[in-house]
Amino acid sequence: MKKKFIYLLTTISLFSINKIAISQEYAKYISEEIYESIIESFAEELEGDGASISILEDLNQLIASPLNLNNATIEELEKLFFLNDFQKENLLTYREKFGQIYSYFEIENIDGFNRELSAQLVPFTVLGENENIHQVASLRQEINLRTNYTIEKADGFIADEHNNKKYYGIRPALYSNYRASYGEKYRWGFTLENDPGEAFFKNSNQHGFDYNSAYLSIKTKSIFDQVIIGDYGIRFGQGLIQWTGYSTRKSLENPSIRYFGQGIRPYTSASENANLRGAATELKFSNFNAVVFASSIKVDANRESNDSLNFITTLQNSGYHRTLNEIEDENSLQATRSGVALHYHFNNLAIGFNGIYQHFNLPLIPADRLYNLFKFNGQNNYNVSFDFHARTNKISLFGESAICKSNGKAILIGSEIQPANQLHFSALYRNIDADFHTIGGSALTEWQGVQNEKGLYTSITLLPFPKVEFSTTTDFYQSKWMRYQSNAPVRGTEWNNQLKYQLTNKFSILVRHKMEERNEKESNNNFIKEEAIESIQRIRFQVEYKPSDQLRVRARLESSNYNKQDSAHQGLLTFIEFNCHSVRTKLNLNARIACFNIDDYQSRIYTYEQDMPSLFYIPSFSGKGFRYYLVSSFRINKNCTVYAKAAQVLFSKDVVAISTGDNEIKGNHKSNLKFQIKYRF
Repeated sequence: MKKKFIYLLTTISLFSINKIAISQEYAKYISEEIYESIIESFAEELEGDGASISILEDLNQLIASPLNLNNATIEELEKLFFLNDFQKENLLTYREKFGQIYSYFEIENIDGFNRELSAQLVPFTVLGENENIHQVASLRQEINLRTNYTIEKADGFIADEHNNKKYYGIRPALYSNYRASYGEKYRWGFTLENDPGEAFFKNSNQHGFDYNSAYLSIKTKSIFDQVIIGDYGIRFGQGLIQWTGYSTRKSLENPSIRYFGQGIRPYTSASENANLRGAATELKFSNFNAVVFASSIKVDANRESNDSLNFITTLQNSGYHRTLNEIEDENSLQATRSGVALHYHFNNLAIGFNGIYQHFNLPLIPADRLYNLFKFNGQNNYNVSFDFHARTNKISLFGESAICKSNGKAILIGSEIQPANQLHFSALYRNIDADFHTIGGSALTEWQGVQNEKGLYTSITLLPFPKVEFSTTTDFYQSKWMRYQSNAPVRGTEWNNQLKYQLTNKFSILVRHKMEERNEKESNNNFIKEEAIESIQRIRFQVEYKPSDQLRVRARLESSNYNKQDSAHQGLLTFIEFNCHSVRTKLNLNARIACFNIDDYQSRIYTYEQDMPSLFYIPSFSGKGFRYYLVSSFRINKNCTVYAKAAQVLFSKDVVAISTGDNEIKGNHKSNLKFQIKYRF
């Protein structure tokens, strides 16, 4: 203790000043780097525009109300999703042994932590007194207004000879978000959104925006720990039967594969058809908590009828309501959902029971195709599951098993092992029947949805030398029945490898390799299509230079190779990016220019781009050309910040049109402008 005290006296004053500067001026840059690294590692699953899938929402909430590391429980530490079980456990053990933590330099020396991880904690946590901090409740409010405009007209906006347009609405996308809190007890807000082409105060949207969402959240000190009215999300177990928002995917950047952060939360995203609407409450006792919820909401679906029956063929998740067909699908199905989750935890073991029931007002009858043989058919479904989590200082075991109305079963069992600070190993086995029908599940699987899959996923993160990190993942998977693009059950293998070398504090190198093989239908025009092996290989080389805290330069070279039967396609992309921010001028800039030469869509390459707050953009590149953009933000005062993005993709001269169908743009270029104002008071 005496040694620790002397150490603290020499570091605490210096670092406390540095901590204040980082938390106030650079918090959002640290959170964006964490967010970017995780999102980009599974970019192929999130192609295009998207909301922050709750990751950045969670981080922003922690920035607004930092977690006190000196009194946080293990459940509260799970909000820091970039920490694994062992790091959280080691932090608690250190705190119990040595008492209050005074410095983030101190955290660097805890088993499982290093300087980089300690710096990541700074914007989301505080090191207050051991006792609970009683703060005077205050009203905090935030308003976000955003627009997105494509300069070139898509075909859907061009009138025909009868002055009719395919798109019934306006060209710019519009977004408005308001959120407020009063202390820790009350939170409320709403979200309004219009996609390009959707009507605004006319036609199908006579009252304004196409998408409307609102919530009220109340936290109490009684057994009713939290009550939410309006739109909300729920997370059960390991995601087999219900998981709203961000879920862990196969990632080289986040070695922890256990789902955590279960419970209820307000729904603040603009992603449509993913929220629950009604009321939910969480009851907490000493070692026991329960979640009870009820929801009734209209969702988009393809509605059809015959002589005797109205029915649904597919659920629609795009959220677009631009054309006559899309408007007809809007809110055409009433989905009623209710459920309960009971969890008991003691020492290092937690067990839970989860149940959920859903009713559609119309039957769902998929198209009569062989690959749809085991898809859900009917109006009612229920899921029941059991989950557990057990941990020691070196091993974490977790899992969930579930059953549905059709008697289809699903099981997911995983383990994380950290025998030393330099080694982290994860493995996850899943076995999901073809006739298992989840209601709102989102587990760690190869395909979207939780159905018709069996596989073993492993992940290893190794720090063999100082400043060197090696990560590798493998996934051996197969479907139990044919899928849309196959004539037989699919068997596949995926390998991912990544090497990071922090050459100096300012210069780093990253090398990533991905290889995937699986069987699919032949791509020829034969009437009877045989099975063929499809292989995709991508290699990335990236260097990053940070001459100062205010400037980052990044360059990347990435190649892709696609092979199937006798066809082979290649692609090459390179870009250079500059990111600078200045405390003195309050101006932040991010600029990138990318050059690509890619044979076709099969050999496409994905990249993550900087965007507006709480948004991501992941374009897929094919063809030949350039893409460049500039993102800027300027803090007018302590309450108001404005953001802007200008981007253009320019293809080679032989390209006469971009995209297809109603989204087709004549010409070889597409330009986009985005603006956002954030005001806090």
